[in-house]
Amino acid sequence: EKKIKGMQSTLKIESVNETNGGSYECFMSNILGSDNVSIEVLVQTSPKIDSILLHTTSIKETATAKLYLLEGMNASLECIADGFPEPNIYWMKNNESIQKGSTSILKLSNVSMQYEGQFACKVENALGFAIKTIQIEVNYAPRMKENRSSTLTFMEHSNVTLFCNLIGNPQPQIYWKYNSKKIEESEKFHIEGSTINFIAISIDSGIYTCIGENKFGSSEISQSLYVMTLPKIIEPNDVSVKVKNKGLLKLQCDAIGLPKPVTRFIKDN
Repeated sequence: EKKIKGMQSTLKIESVNETNGGSYECFMSNILGSDNVSIEVLVQTSPKIDSILLHTTSIKETATAKLYLLEGMNASLECIADGFPEPNIYWMKNNESIQKGSTSILKLSNVSMQYEGQFACKVENALGFAIKTIQIEVNYAPRMKENRSSTLTFMEHSNVTLFCNLIGNPQPQIYWKYNSKKIEESEKFHIEGSTINFIAISIDSGIYTCIGENKFGSSEISQSLYVMTLPKIIEPNDVSVKVKNKGLLKLQCDAIGLPKPVTRFIKDN
């Protein structure tokens, strides 16, 4: 509200704000004529941030407090701010400066996991500063987290736990296969999150595959599992063999086990 105190030569406006800026004219007149002068009033204000805009090849929208970007995409952030004098604009990530000089645009090229974190636009002039932050997360299809052995060996009757070494964002849905057949939760197989647990017996040797899926794609990892077993001799049909003098003696001894058993014959100890 403008409050005019005196009408001779002074115009006073209390509690000045941005709306009071503009061009003012003072008119003076008497019976002989008039004169006037123009005065430009610039109201200095501390900076403020209206919004942060997200630009991609297909959209331009106001960024939310948490922003999800797809791995490999190109995007940019624009900090919309005002103030007088015109404020300088700086960008930070996790409280550290990431650009030299003042710029309202932050380019995010070929987005990767290194872009995850808290980004902040900071604007400042001689009267103060303002900060606005957003959190960026990167979405990506499932992939192997780290290299692990593709061959596993356990003793028979061991408690076996297999881990699905896949990561993704959003968190992928995991399921398991044994020799290409899907494994369901059962009394034998216990599935929890990205792990599967069971007590190994000889017939459990084979290829175990975990498959991870999210809306951006899928991936799978296979592991060969070998269950080591003690040697077991297959009982022969004939345990007593007759052979003619100077004839050919042939004894058959078959066994199962992993690793493959080594066979030797002993006579009379």
